[in-house]
Amino acid sequence: MASSNITYQKVSIKYGLLVGLAHMVFFMIMWALGLLDTVELSFISGLFLVIGICVAISNFKKQREA
Repeated sequence: MASSNITYQKVSIKYGLLVGLAHMVFFMIMWALGLLDTVELSFISGLFLVIGICVAISNFKKQREA
């Protein structure tokens, strides 16, 4: 009955906050290294979004099946 407590809103908020935190840490590291002007490294932040979305969907499916 745990699946009835799982909603896509809860999962999306959880993983949205985690992805946002990962972006902040990534850009702080870029700032500390003086790499904020390097556009190519900024595209890596797109990987955070893709990975976060895939993990969130996977987690949501697993929790709904349980």
